[in-house]
Amino acid sequence: MRNAAFERLRRGHRAALQALDRLESPGTGRLLPAVDEFLERDVPALEALLADEERELFAALDACLPQEAEPSAALRREHDTARGLIALLRRAHARAGDPGSDAALASVVHDLRLLLHDHFRKEDGVVLRLLAHLSPEGRHA
Repeated sequence: MRNAAFERLRRGHRAALQALDRLESPGTGRLLPAVDEFLERDVPALEALLADEERELFAALDACLPQEAEPSAALRREHDTARGLIALLRRAHARAGDPGSDAALASVVHDLRLLLHDHFRKEDGVVLRLLAHLSPEGRHA
């Protein structure tokens, strides 16, 4: 069961990164429509993914490692930063057409993409592998 949930999170990571890659290179004059689409279609899925990680992945990580190590604390801070960047993207989007708005949008998109790329790489490459190894399912697979 747990491994199936973790695979679902990995698929969510890939989908989120694909959306961010599309958003960072939308083509000339296409940034605003790309951000419109990202906010409408991709952000709800990304927000749900972050919530799923907190409920499933972080809980599993916290259960497997000593609490004094605060195993999920750094990952939670990255989620908070991602949510802050999404809020910043919404504010920058609301100011579309103002001087410098395209640069502000592009900057926030870039920062969000870098953050989540690194975050998902840690989860996929370290956390999920560790949990698969530590779980009874992973030891018997």
